[in-house]
Amino acid sequence: MGMGSWGLQSLVADFESFLAEIVGDGTMQNFKTNFTNFYSDMIRHLKSKLHWQGTNELRISDFPAGTIEECRLDAPWSSFQEAVEMSAFAGKIHIRKTSKTLVCERDLVFEKVFEKTIAKIKTNLKDVMDMEGIDTLLMIGSFAECRVVQNALRETLSPKRVVVVTNEEVRSGGVYIGHMTE
Repeated sequence: MGMGSWGLQSLVADFESFLAEIVGDGTMQNFKTNFTNFYSDMIRHLKSKLHWQGTNELRISDFPAGTIEECRLDAPWSSFQEAVEMSAFAGKIHIRKTSKTLVCERDLVFEKVFEKTIAKIKTNLKDVMDMEGIDTLLMIGSFAECRVVQNALRETLSPKRVVVVTNEEVRSGGVYIGHMTE
């Protein structure tokens, strides 16, 4: 799946669009352009949460709400939380100020971020691959380890088998093969 238009980069773009719906396109672009370290850290935290499961919330720690507030361009709000309360997401997103954690309802995040990317994956798999004669799909990489993606593909490709190989398993296999002698 990778970093293409229907992989992890797609998810990042959809998350960025989700935030832009809250703070405005200009503010989001200003944040991304002028505070690249904070933006990169935020995206790194998002990527680390791809494996989240079992809770009804997505939590992104060290969320740079204060920095986003500094990037505000002609916005009618003065704080990130105020921007949320003025948006369609009022009551579904909040910032825990003591831990600087962005907390979003799981269904909201799925609808606004994962759903678009998963739709692209499904469409591209159908367009690119002739699945006839294929019994098993092997998924490799960080994004493949995301339960939301796995479940969507299992549902779409049923009765085909979907096997996920984690990054750790890939590394272990590479080490094993590297030590094999003929």
